[in-house]
Amino acid sequence: MKKFCLLLVLSSILLLTSCSLGGGHMPGSIFDDDKTAANTRIEKLLEAIKSKNGDIVKSMFSKNAIADANNIDENIFKLFNCFKGEILSYEDWGGPGVSQGNNDDGSGRIWKILRSTYDVKTSENTYRFAIKEFTTDTADPNNVGVYSIYVINAKDTDMDVAYWGDGNWTPGLTVVS
Repeated sequence: MKKFCLLLVLSSILLLTSCSLGGGHMPGSIFDDDKTAANTRIEKLLEAIKSKNGDIVKSMFSKNAIADANNIDENIFKLFNCFKGEILSYEDWGGPGVSQGNNDDGSGRIWKILRSTYDVKTSENTYRFAIKEFTTDTADPNNVGVYSIYVINAKDTDMDVAYWGDGNWTPGLTVVS
């Protein structure tokens, strides 16, 4: 009987901890690798900045963010003008933060939001980015995509803490200068 109980306990432990062993290799499931998704997003954004391709930057935003944003085209142009130097590296601040819900409003809605923050070093400066994006929203697919991006020169913020914009997550792109 003791061996059976021990085997049952060990099996339970293995079963309950197996989710952490997934390694993020099953997209669309509980094994989503949020850090990889966030890193892919910043890499795409940095490539668009490097090539000064506003269409790529704009395409990253959700339809709802585009509709609710003020002056997104002007802010993309402002980003390209303020971002100086060759991109050397980026570093995340231990993110991303994840919020998600499954039928929490009783409608059957499944949603997931990633919030990430990065330091991007160039040959001339360091910039801080804060990004909020919906990766899933079954009630409103127009929410899926980047909702908000904040960019600030590192000299204009406290480098001892992660940067999260103004905390309001204004839709679109905000370049703080």
